Amino acid sequence: MRVRRFAAGTALATVAASVTLLAAPGPAKALDSVVLPVTSHWQTLADSGHVYVSAPGQDAVVATDHDGQVIKTVEGLDGARGMTLSADESRLYVALPEADAIAEIDTHVAGSATVSVEIIS
Repeated sequence: MRVRRFAAGTALATVAASVTLLAAPGPAKALDSVVLPVTSHWQTLADSGHVYVSAPGQDAVVATDHDGQVIKTVEGLDGARGMTLSADESRLYVALPEADAIAEIDTHVAGSATVSVEIIS
């Protein structure tokens, strides 16, 4: 009796898995593509509300929302490359190898007209 129940259970699980595989949705597709205003790219970094793209050829970091809409472009960052966020996501640190420095950007004002950028040597 026990062998039959096990075999019947295994057969039922196999059929259920096969139906799930056959009925699975197709591959994921982006709804729209977004072209960002950068001509070079070094790193992309995301937090809970933004995506940051460093563009060393433009000495800039572009901040977008998760849909790719540009919120702010921070310019004047000599060769902006590697980036990291503070644990609370309130500060973005950007390596500036051409200036031998690190820029500290206040991410809470990134969407406003002015951005607080401090160069740490």
